[in-house]
Parts: sequence; structure tokens; C-alpha cells
Amino acid sequence: MICPRCSTVGVKVIYYGLPHRLCDNDECVCLWGPFDWLTTKLPFNGFMLQYQGSYWSALWTWLTEGQS
Repeated sequence: MICPRCSTVGVKVIYYGLPHRLCDNDECVCLWGPFDWLTTKLPFNGFMLQYQGSYWSALWTWLTEGQS
């Protein structure tokens, strides 16, 4: 997926347990996805998990190991 602000390819991240994309451009750092309307209303908790592949296996990792 391409960043809507700067047209850079984004990486997959889990934030608040929801799938998002994060711009790979250090100057842009745009966060977008199907739940971006919700995350704009939540405070930044400082924790994102970058993943590749399946969202469900990454979510399991986030739930069991990522929040230690």
C-alpha cells in the first residue's frame, strides 16, 4: 500500500491490536488503515509491532509476547 501523503510504500504495523500501515519515510510518518479514524481518538501508547505476513499470527505474537 502506498502512503496517501507522500506516495512511499508503507510497512504493516499493529497498533492497539488493529492492523495499520506506517509510512517508511522518516519525514512523513503517516499512519493509515481501515481503523485510522479510531486511533486518532486514542492517546499514543508508544508501542507498535511491525510485521510481515499474516495479521492473525502477528496479532497472536502481539498479544502473547509483545506487551511484556
